[in-house]
Amino acid sequence: MINTRTFIITLAALLLVPLGAISAAETHPPAEAGRAVIERLRKGINTDFSPLGTNPEKVHYDPAYFDAAKAAGFESVRFFINYTKAPGVYDQVVKDALDRGLVVVLCMWASNTGQEEFARQWEAIARHYKDYPESLAFELFNEPQGSKVSDPAAAMQWCNAAIPAIRKSNPVRTLLVGGPQWNQIEMLSYLSPDHLPYRLPDGTGFAEDQNLVGACHYYRRLRKALHPGLLQVPVRGSGAADGHVEAGIASGRWQALRGICRTADEDPPATD
Repeated sequence: MINTRTFIITLAALLLVPLGAISAAETHPPAEAGRAVIERLRKGINTDFSPLGTNPEKVHYDPAYFDAAKAAGFESVRFFINYTKAPGVYDQVVKDALDRGLVVVLCMWASNTGQEEFARQWEAIARHYKDYPESLAFELFNEPQGSKVSDPAAAMQWCNAAIPAIRKSNPVRTLLVGGPQWNQIEMLSYLSPDHLPYRLPDGTGFAEDQNLVGACHYYRRLRKALHPGLLQVPVRGSGAADGHVEAGIASGRWQALRGICRTADEDPPATD
């Protein structure tokens, strides 16, 4: 049985939108600051860029991305952190987003380096950011299947190892936790004491931690909800390696996407 708490959906791996109204357990409500962060995750967008401009397969980071997100009405941004990079690599990106009043979600794009290494990586990241404001949140694992952690039980064990490692230095930091495989909505059943039996030194665990947020990726509405122009955001330069999103155009298209998502209540046809 799923513990009563918040669930956030990633729509088409681009948007964070709420599955339903926030409902925290009455016996262990989240701190006021944590509740405010969770509420602001309801209007969020996923980004994917190269923070240092060293990955030729991705657009290079530009703070204008966050200006566009803010102008479009988003309140949070999610971006990936590479398990091979030192945490400090992302400091400027995090600062830029926080300075714009956005909630930041750092999501681990892991590799099958093993459960212990995964936990060590998260412990280092958490320690580095322990004094940052509560508007910085962590997401444990982007799509375990994509990181070659295909066994659901193994994926949940990785989470069971990482959460206590983070809680050593960040006892009330908002953590987003997804299920195994592709974080699809069917995997939310894994977010339960049966699959997350970790215990902290004070004896508390999953049932007591109301600063955990369930996360899932929801692709079923992809064709119906996506604004066609969003798939071809204009860039400056000759290619992705020196690309730069035109913030004003992107903002308008994100606004259009948000409006479409509000009215896309029916599932697309099976043949769509």
